[in-house]
This record gives sequence, C-alpha cells and structure tokens, in this order.
Amino acid sequence: MSRRFNISFVILIIAVLISSTAFSQGVLNKILDNGPNNKRINIVFLGDGYTSAQQSQFDADALGFLNYLFTIEPFDNYENYYNAYTIFIASNAAGVDHPATGVYKDTYFNGTFDSYGITRLTTIPPNNFDGSYANGMGKVMNLLATHLPDYDMVILLFNDLEYGGSGGSISISSVHSSATEIVAHEVGHSFGNLADEYDYPGGSAREAPNATAQTTRELIRWNHWILPSTPVPTPETSPYFNLIGLFEGAVYNPTGWYRPKYSCKMQSLGVPFCSVCSEQLIKSEYSYLSPLESYSPVNNVITIPANSSQIFEIIPMYPTFNSLDIQWYLDMAPLSGENSETLEMSLNDVNWGNHTISVEVSDNTSLVINDPSNLLMDSFSWNAYFEAADTDNDGFTDDIDNCPEIPNPGQDNADFDALGDLCDPYCCAIAGDANNDYNVNILDVVFLITFKYKGGLEPNCLYEGDANTDTSIDILDIVYLISFKYKGGPPPGCL
Repeated sequence: MSRRFNISFVILIIAVLISSTAFSQGVLNKILDNGPNNKRINIVFLGDGYTSAQQSQFDADALGFLNYLFTIEPFDNYENYYNAYTIFIASNAAGVDHPATGVYKDTYFNGTFDSYGITRLTTIPPNNFDGSYANGMGKVMNLLATHLPDYDMVILLFNDLEYGGSGGSISISSVHSSATEIVAHEVGHSFGNLADEYDYPGGSAREAPNATAQTTRELIRWNHWILPSTPVPTPETSPYFNLIGLFEGAVYNPTGWYRPKYSCKMQSLGVPFCSVCSEQLIKSEYSYLSPLESYSPVNNVITIPANSSQIFEIIPMYPTFNSLDIQWYLDMAPLSGENSETLEMSLNDVNWGNHTISVEVSDNTSLVINDPSNLLMDSFSWNAYFEAADTDNDGFTDDIDNCPEIPNPGQDNADFDALGDLCDPYCCAIAGDANNDYNVNILDVVFLITFKYKGGLEPNCLYEGDANTDTSIDILDIVYLISFKYKGGPPPGCL
C-alpha cells in the first residue's frame, strides 16, 4: 500500500512539473496561415495577466483583435500578406498592476498601468516601476526567440478592462471595449513608425511620416498629397476637414507642430487612418516582403534546346481587392500583351543565342502615390541561351550555316587547326565576340564581367572570350577589349 502511494505521488509530481514547464516555456498556436513565414509578415500575440484557466479567453481575445485589424484600411487589403500566431504563457493572477490605486498582480510580464505618471500608459519592465529588462521585455524576447524568431509584429494584450495602451518596439493594449482601436493605433506606431497626432502632453515631439514642424510647402513630407489649392498651414474649418493639408497641433504640442489631416486614427480612435498614414503603412508592409512571391525556373541561367520551349512562371502576392501589374520583357523591351503569370518562349519567338527574359510585378494601389524606393515593385530576370536549330536540314545548325568565319561549315577548317581543343569551330566563333552576336563592342565587355563576377553565361568557346590569347578568360581580357575599343589597342586575335 505504501509503495503504491509513493509511485502515484511521484507520477503526480512529474505531471505537475511537466505542466508547469510547458506553461513557463509558452504554447505556440498559429491562428492565420497564408504561406511560409519568410514570405509573410508574422504577427504574434502575447498576453499578460491571463491565468492557466484563461487560455481559451486569451485565444479568443487575440483572434478578435486580429480579425478587427483586417477590417481597417489599409490592412483590409493585405490580409493575404500576413501570418498570425499566439504564444500563451500563464500568469499567477488575472489582470495587471494599477499602482495609482494600490492594485498589484503577480503576472508573467509584470505589466502595469500608470507608467511615468500617465494613467492610461501601459508598459512592462524596464519602466519607472522596475528597471530590469529581464523582468519584462527580456521575457518577451526569450519567448519569441524560442517559438517564433522570424516575428515581425508583436502585440501584447493585458487582461484588464481599464482603457490603456502604448507603442514602441511592441504594441501593448488592454482589453477595454475600445481596445481593438487601441491596437490599430499602437500598430501604427510600432509597425509604421507613425507619430501621435494629438496635441495634449504625453511625450517628446519628433519628425515622422505624419508629423512635422516644417511649414514650407515643398519641404513638407506629405506634400505630394496636398492639393495646390489647399493653404498651408491649413485652417481647421469644414471645407478642409476631408483634405490632406498641414493642420496645427501634433506630437503633444498645440502649436509649432503639424499633422496631415484634421482627424486621423493617430489622433482619435474610431476614425480611419488618413491617406498619409495609410501610404506609410503599406510601404512598411512592402519593406518586409515583395509583390513577387516566387518564380520558376529558380535558376536564373538556363539553356533552351532548339526543339523545345520554356515556360517562365511567377506567383504574385495578390492583395485582397486591387490587382497587381505584371509585365514581361525580352531583352529589356516590354512584350505587348504579356501580362499574365506565365510566359512561354521558344525559337519561334526569338533568334538563337543569348537573351534576357525578365518580369516586373508592381502593386497599383491608389493608396500609395509616392514610392521613390520602388518598394511596391519587384522584378526577376533569366539569362537564357536559345540553342540554334537546323532549319534547312543540312546536318548543321543555323549558327554554323550563317557563320562568316567558317568557309566550309561543319568541316575541320585549317583556319581553326591552331586552336586544337581550345575552340570548337562549330560555335561560330569570332575572336573577342564574347556574347556571340557577330560584333565586338562594349556588350562583350559587359558579358565577360557578368560571366566572371556575377554568375552569368560563359562564352560558347574560349576563342570568343580570350581576347588576349593567353588561353584563359579573366580580367586581362576585359582590359584588353576596353583598350582595343577605346584606346587604340590591338584587336583580339586567334591563338
């Protein structure tokens, strides 16, 4: 009887330890799956002040916040660009600290209101109550490193009904009835680097995509959104309420600092993000990922046999509403009507030899009108060699038939005897013609540089690339061709 009791007791202790360890390490759950993490923006929700019995409540809260975020412009158009996760970690008590009223809770991240004398400001250590990074932010970083090291956006929910929130490297919000709006506002800070647009005290003023002290029209960050007829600074009167302008009062200052619109989510909850903030948020999304998700063939240097065709294919990152612009190019020239996800090419479409096939994908959203860094566009190129065909059925491919350097195509001509194995006469070689286009010019210099230093195609034979005839292709041949074309140097020759 005693032995059985001891064994049962040990099993119970082990079970408790395992359960405790699981909670201390966190539980990862994927709540939105749109693709691989390296091709998506990864949101992760954490919670403070949720007990072990409240895990389902935390999951429901996180999902509610996530779903609401994708009802807000511009996030509603880009839900496909995101994955989302929760990491649950149990606290010993429900709720968080309210030092101003003497309320203290034993929670995992040591979350608190009343930070820095501001009742609604929610933080975790290090803060003015606890300067130890390890007691708050350090725990967040450890959980992320363990469960989701490729996170992009972190939202920490306080299991507390008091109104409050904060931004920064992570967004923190309570679960107040307006909390979904708080999260959207705080994501504006942490993800879009947007500033607060309200003018009551709360922090330090700073230049931001949506805040400035600049009043010269041409130098205003969002001048591209301001109509020429809109005065700057802009009067706070009804004719201008729905326009982008320069409205005084922003970043905790009633004067001397300006915001883009009379009302915006970065100023007041329950209203949309203005055009300036929406544009910034979309550009922030594209700073993480590309409108071009994948492409095929994955190798950018390929050879297409004469008797076959090659299908080039892309998978774009389609937004929810607007489409993407797709344009295919042949040798840098746009191909008319080729705007789909696939392109098929063969010798019916091009001459034999080297060609560049490329594709460009761009987001045509009207919410972005200024993208100097081309964040909303991406492209990919293939170096494609189309092998020559034997169209006249004489036993020799067209490149040999049309080669002026070979008097008797297909024969072992005396002109090439000295080359031995260094040059195949059937490659239709012209000394120094590295790209095999029957001309020796700057394009051959570019071809050799691409071959030697950028992984491009190699010349068909040594004879075409070995301009200085030292039986190797290297930087000296590039120098030799430049000297020949532009400095009066000797021409390339045969060995």
